[in-house]
Amino acid sequence: MLILLAGPSRSGTGDDPEPTAAGPEESVGADQDVALARDRGLPVHRSVDEVPGVRP
Repeated sequence: MLILLAGPSRSGTGDDPEPTAAGPEESVGADQDVALARDRGLPVHRSVDEVPGVRP
């Protein structure tokens, strides 16, 4: 099982909200990974509650 977590990255921003907000623009690779998984018929979960065998 592979779990990919994607979201705004604060790395190198000094927690400044402006560059942090720009982070999703760089998530295209993650979006493509999700599309590829769906094209291949693999499960894509949007919440940890959806992952089989995980108890939040």
